Amino acid sequence: MTEERLKRSGEVFLVPFNKIEIDDQINAGRLDLGNIQELADSIKENGLRIPILVKKVKNEDKYTLIQGKRRFKAIELLVNKGEDFAGIKCFLAPQTYKIEDSLFDQIIMNDGTPYTNLEQGIVFSQLSERGYNVTEIATKIGKSITHITNCINMASLPKKVRNMVQSGSVSGLTAVDLFKVVKDESELIEKLEAAVESAPQLENGKKKKITNKNIQDIASASPLKKLEGLTKILKARDIENERTIMLGKLFSRLKAKQGIDELIELFL
Repeated sequence: MTEERLKRSGEVFLVPFNKIEIDDQINAGRLDLGNIQELADSIKENGLRIPILVKKVKNEDKYTLIQGKRRFKAIELLVNKGEDFAGIKCFLAPQTYKIEDSLFDQIIMNDGTPYTNLEQGIVFSQLSERGYNVTEIATKIGKSITHITNCINMASLPKKVRNMVQSGSVSGLTAVDLFKVVKDESELIEKLEAAVESAPQLENGKKKKITNKNIQDIASASPLKKLEGLTKILKARDIENERTIMLGKLFSRLKAKQGIDELIELFL
C-alpha cells in the first residue's frame, strides 16, 4: 500500500480524518464525553486549538487515537454534518510509545475535561491488569494510594451501580463503602435504588446526590459508631480504667472533627 505523506506544520502533522481510528482498549476510561455539540461549535468557529495525539499503525496507512477522544468525536460530528476536515492537527507518538504510556498520560497530561474518579478507576484498573501495583500507580500519577484504591473499587462496582455513579445520583465512595457492609450485589443495588428514590429534590428539579449520610448501613459501620458502641459496652460493664477513659476522650474529640476514618486508622 502506498502511504500518503502527511503535511506538516511545525511539530504538528495534518492527518486525514478517515485514517484515524479509536482504540477502545486505550480510550475505555472516558465515559462522559460532555457537551460534544458545544465543543464541535467551538472547533468550527476557532479551529482545533490543541492537536490530538495519534500513533501510526505499523505497516499500515492508519493512525490510532491516543489522546483527544472528545475532540475527535466533536470533529466526527462536524464531518457527519458535511464540514470539511481533510486534515486534523495531530502530534505523532513515537513507535516506542506503549499502551501503558497512553493510560498514564490520559490522567497526567489531560488538558481537557478532567476524568471523573470512576473514569480514573477504569484507567487504573487497566494499569493494574498490566502489572502495575497501587503504589506504583500512585507514585506515577501523583495521587495518594487511598485515592487510587477507591477509584479502582469504583470501577469494579456492578454495572448498574456504576451507571448511578456516572449519572451523578450516587457518590462513588458511598457505593464503595456500602458494598463493604451489605451481603451481596443485589442488596447493594436495592439499597442504592431505594435511597435515590427517596432523595429530596433540589431547586433545579434534580434529586440530591446520595452520600454516606443517606445510607444507614454505612453510618452504623463507621469507625466512630464502632468506637461509640465499644465505649457504651465498657461503661455498661462498669469498667472504669485508664483505657476506658482514653477511649471516651478519643470518642468525644473525634465526634467534633473531620477525617474520622483517617484518625481512627492511626490507632489500628
